[in-house]
Amino acid sequence: MAVTPYTVELLYAAMLGRKPGPDEVAHQLNAASWDELVRVIAQSDEFAARLSDDRSAPLPDDPGSEPAPPPVPVLTVDAGEDPEIRPMLADLGPLTHQQIEFIFTTLLGRAPSAHDVDSLLGEQPHWQAVVRMVVNSEEFARRHGKQQTELDRGGDSNQRINIYLPELAEYCHAPGTVTDDGIAVVGEQGIVFLVEGSNSMLAQYRGQYSYPEDWEQRWAAALDQRARDAAALGVELLTVAVPDKLAVVPELSGLRLGDGSGRPLARLTAAHPQLLYPLAELKAAGAGGYMKTDTHLSLAGNRALAAAIGTALGVDLLASSAAHPLKEMLYSGDLGLRCRPPIVELTDVFGDWGRTLAVDDNIEQMMAVGGHLGARRTFTCDEPADSRTAVVFGDSFAWSAEDYQGLTWFLGQTFAEVRFVWMPFGWDPGYVEECGADVAISLGAERFAVRPPAPRIDVRGFADRAIARGRAMTVYEVNAGD
Repeated sequence: MAVTPYTVELLYAAMLGRKPGPDEVAHQLNAASWDELVRVIAQSDEFAARLSDDRSAPLPDDPGSEPAPPPVPVLTVDAGEDPEIRPMLADLGPLTHQQIEFIFTTLLGRAPSAHDVDSLLGEQPHWQAVVRMVVNSEEFARRHGKQQTELDRGGDSNQRINIYLPELAEYCHAPGTVTDDGIAVVGEQGIVFLVEGSNSMLAQYRGQYSYPEDWEQRWAAALDQRARDAAALGVELLTVAVPDKLAVVPELSGLRLGDGSGRPLARLTAAHPQLLYPLAELKAAGAGGYMKTDTHLSLAGNRALAAAIGTALGVDLLASSAAHPLKEMLYSGDLGLRCRPPIVELTDVFGDWGRTLAVDDNIEQMMAVGGHLGARRTFTCDEPADSRTAVVFGDSFAWSAEDYQGLTWFLGQTFAEVRFVWMPFGWDPGYVEECGADVAISLGAERFAVRPPAPRIDVRGFADRAIARGRAMTVYEVNAGD
């Protein structure tokens, strides 16, 4: 949506409870996008002060009603002096129930439903991300008297070609197109980038992400404890951070990014060179290393990741799949589906399990409680090139399926047995010992590294508690070691 005098007035009324002055309107028209304007207001001291003033205001009794918006408070609080406000200006902890109630009541004129609260507390975005989500919603547009039209969003998106073809690029989603929820942006060559969300990769890349002062110390403590555990078990341990698409091909994003030297991962790898961050290997794969419409790696990118990990372990993880036949698949990923119409792509996959076989898992039980943290799967290989057992604590970058060859697919072609646990940057020495593992990998996406992992996690106990209570555990509960 273009930044116009109307949208400036709309956002000031909704977020600050007042009409902007002429000078403010003129200044805010310089914002590059509607989402950037929302971000500027959401990060202002005035909005933080209003959030603090109103967070204890009485809420409507009926969550389904549409009452008049609460009265505009007198803005007399100095955010720089009030200790209760200053913490709200940084990403210092999980979202609170009070913040969700205030944002919904202020912007939508209603209290959040139980589903709204449970969903947001489960995802744990920062309150500024919730503001952006709400002001991008159709409900917000209806409440403030203007339905967002196709013209507001840059033309009739439903008449665009929804697959990138160089010769028809002018009819595709234009570079710079932001998804309605503000989470992703279309870059060059039809590549969609994740820029916002609970871990705001854009802020990370620009060195603007706020995280606890003891972030590096907590990472150091976890890595030190794990190294001592692995040595005691006689296990080879490798910690891997998978580079984000924005870090690998920033030049194709069309965004003003800087050199990326302030990224949390740049700091972490400088302090801990033993941490594998295969940025050079994925850059060598170029734009084809990631799926255009997804945050995840393409088959070429997964091969590059597997090769880098294999080199670190002294094992060739690509030998058995070198001549494996390819299949072409039509696909729309977790970013493409956010566009209108959804952007699709043709991507290569192997389309089968190769020489590995999934023999045991608890996936169904974990999905039944609404999550995947703590999910486990065991792979075996009848004719392994390496007779050892490998354990992988990871996330979706390690996950495998017939139509997605993640890290465990390549490990499964090589090792006699592979145990996968869905636990980003996880580590459980008891589980490693129970499996009789010789090799262990602790892996996570770059954007998740802003959450220092717990030094140890009881992965079986974690999953059992989630199943027993009938609700998935959150990443904050993981990293608290709970």
